[in-house]
Amino acid sequence: KYFSKNAVQSVTHILTFSDDKPEVKCEKFNRVYDGLKANKHNIGSGYELCVLGASALTDVSAETIIDLICEADDNLAEKKGFGALSLGTELRRLLASQIVMSTCFDGSNIADEITMTSMLASAIAVETCMIICSLAAANAAAATAST
Repeated sequence: KYFSKNAVQSVTHILTFSDDKPEVKCEKFNRVYDGLKANKHNIGSGYELCVLGASALTDVSAETIIDLICEADDNLAEKKGFGALSLGTELRRLLASQIVMSTCFDGSNIADEITMTSMLASAIAVETCMIICSLAAANAAAATAST
Protein backbone atom coordinates (compact mmCIF):
# COMPACT_ATOMS: atom_id res chain seq x y z
CA LYS A 1 0.00 0.00 0.00
CA TYR A 2 2.82 2.39 0.84
CA PHE A 3 5.89 2.77 -1.36
CA SER A 4 8.65 3.34 1.17
CA LYS A 5 9.23 1.40 4.36
CA ASN A 6 11.40 4.31 5.55
CA ALA A 7 8.51 6.73 5.02
CA VAL A 8 6.19 4.47 7.01
CA GLN A 9 8.74 4.36 9.80
CA SER A 10 8.93 8.16 9.74
CA VAL A 11 5.14 8.26 10.10
CA THR A 12 5.37 5.98 13.14
CA HIS A 13 7.81 8.42 14.72
CA ILE A 14 5.33 11.26 14.18
CA LEU A 15 2.46 9.20 15.59
CA THR A 16 4.35 8.73 18.87
CA PHE A 17 3.70 12.40 19.68
CA SER A 18 0.04 11.57 20.32
CA ASP A 19 -1.19 9.94 23.52
CA ASP A 20 -4.00 8.14 21.69
CA LYS A 21 -3.93 4.37 21.34
CA PRO A 22 -1.85 3.16 18.38
CA GLU A 23 -4.92 1.63 16.72
CA VAL A 24 -6.77 4.96 16.86
CA LYS A 25 -3.84 6.89 15.37
CA CYS A 26 -3.22 4.38 12.60
CA GLU A 27 -6.91 4.14 11.76
CA LYS A 28 -7.21 7.94 11.42
CA PHE A 29 -4.06 8.09 9.30
CA ASN A 30 -5.36 5.33 7.01
CA ARG A 31 -8.79 6.98 6.73
CA VAL A 32 -7.20 10.24 5.58
CA TYR A 33 -4.90 8.46 3.10
CA ASP A 34 -7.68 6.25 1.71
CA GLY A 35 -10.17 9.14 1.69
CA LEU A 36 -7.86 11.29 -0.41
CA LYS A 37 -7.34 8.38 -2.79
CA ALA A 38 -11.09 7.76 -3.04
CA ASN A 39 -11.62 11.44 -3.86
CA LYS A 40 -8.92 11.26 -6.57
CA HIS A 41 -6.60 13.53 -4.62
CA ASN A 42 -3.91 10.89 -4.01
CA ILE A 43 -0.89 12.02 -2.11
CA GLY A 44 2.37 10.19 -2.74
CA SER A 45 3.16 7.04 -0.82
CA GLY A 46 6.74 8.03 0.01
CA TYR A 47 7.84 10.68 2.45
CA GLU A 48 4.71 12.69 1.65
CA LEU A 49 3.01 10.39 4.14
CA CYS A 50 4.63 12.29 7.01
CA VAL A 51 2.32 15.24 6.44
CA LEU A 52 -0.68 12.94 6.70
CA GLY A 53 0.84 11.37 9.80
CA ALA A 54 0.47 14.76 11.44
CA SER A 55 -3.28 14.53 10.83
CA ALA A 56 -3.50 11.89 13.57
CA LEU A 57 -2.19 14.45 16.06
CA THR A 58 -5.11 16.81 15.54
CA ASP A 59 -8.57 16.95 17.04
CA VAL A 60 -9.97 17.55 13.56
CA SER A 61 -11.93 14.64 12.07
CA ALA A 62 -10.46 12.65 9.21
CA GLU A 63 -13.41 13.58 7.01
CA THR A 64 -12.85 17.31 7.62
CA ILE A 65 -9.14 16.97 6.86
CA ILE A 66 -9.94 15.12 3.62
CA ASP A 67 -12.43 17.81 2.57
CA LEU A 68 -9.99 20.62 3.38
CA ILE A 69 -7.10 19.01 1.50
CA CYS A 70 -9.30 18.33 -1.55
CA GLU A 71 -10.54 21.93 -1.48
CA ALA A 72 -7.01 23.33 -1.12
CA ASP A 73 -5.78 21.10 -3.94
CA ASP A 74 -8.62 22.19 -6.22
CA ASN A 75 -7.90 25.85 -5.45
CA LEU A 76 -4.17 25.45 -6.11
CA ALA A 77 -4.88 23.60 -9.37
CA GLU A 78 -6.68 26.71 -10.67
CA LYS A 79 -3.67 28.95 -9.99
CA LYS A 80 -1.04 29.58 -12.63
CA GLY A 81 2.08 27.50 -12.00
CA PHE A 82 0.30 24.83 -9.95
CA GLY A 83 -1.06 22.74 -12.83
CA ALA A 84 -0.18 19.15 -13.61
CA LEU A 85 2.33 20.18 -16.29
CA SER A 86 4.26 22.73 -14.28
CA LEU A 87 4.46 21.72 -10.65
CA GLY A 88 3.00 18.24 -10.88
CA THR A 89 -0.03 16.89 -9.12
CA GLU A 90 1.82 15.02 -6.35
CA LEU A 91 3.82 18.05 -5.27
CA ARG A 92 0.75 20.30 -5.51
CA ARG A 93 -1.20 17.88 -3.33
CA LEU A 94 1.66 17.72 -0.87
CA LEU A 95 1.64 21.52 -0.62
CA ALA A 96 -2.16 21.51 -0.20
CA SER A 97 -1.79 18.97 2.61
CA GLN A 98 0.91 21.05 4.28
CA ILE A 99 -1.24 24.16 4.12
CA VAL A 100 -4.20 22.36 5.64
CA MET A 101 -2.15 20.68 8.36
CA SER A 102 -0.59 24.02 9.31
CA THR A 103 -4.08 25.36 10.03
CA CYS A 104 -5.31 22.32 11.98
CA PHE A 105 -3.11 22.75 15.03
CA ASP A 106 -3.75 24.99 18.00
CA GLY A 107 -0.27 26.42 18.33
CA SER A 108 1.41 23.09 19.05
CA ASN A 109 5.16 23.47 18.66
CA ILE A 110 5.63 19.82 17.64
CA ALA A 111 2.97 20.10 14.96
CA ASP A 112 4.46 23.34 13.65
CA GLU A 113 7.89 21.72 13.48
CA ILE A 114 6.54 18.70 11.58
CA THR A 115 4.78 20.93 9.06
CA MET A 116 7.70 23.32 8.62
CA THR A 117 10.22 20.48 8.26
CA SER A 118 8.04 18.88 5.60
CA MET A 119 7.70 22.17 3.71
CA LEU A 120 11.44 22.76 3.88
CA ALA A 121 12.15 19.25 2.59
CA SER A 122 9.80 19.90 -0.34
CA ALA A 123 11.55 23.16 -1.20
CA ILE A 124 14.94 21.47 -1.04
CA ALA A 125 13.74 18.66 -3.32
CA VAL A 126 12.46 21.15 -5.90
CA GLU A 127 15.69 23.14 -5.78
CA THR A 128 17.75 19.96 -6.15
CA CYS A 129 15.74 18.99 -9.23
CA MET A 130 16.31 22.43 -10.73
CA ILE A 131 20.08 22.14 -10.17
CA ILE A 132 20.20 18.66 -11.72
CA CYS A 133 18.20 19.83 -14.74
CA SER A 134 20.50 22.85 -15.16
CA LEU A 135 23.58 20.64 -15.01
CA ALA A 136 22.11 18.21 -17.53
CA ALA A 137 21.27 21.07 -19.90
CA ALA A 138 24.78 22.52 -19.53
CA ASN A 139 26.35 19.12 -20.21
CA ALA A 140 24.16 18.63 -23.28
CA ALA A 141 25.09 22.09 -24.58
CA ALA A 142 28.78 21.45 -23.99
CA ALA A 143 28.60 18.07 -25.73
CA THR A 144 26.82 19.58 -28.70
CA ALA A 145 29.28 22.47 -28.93
CA SER A 146 32.30 20.16 -28.90
CA THR A 147 31.12 18.03 -31.83
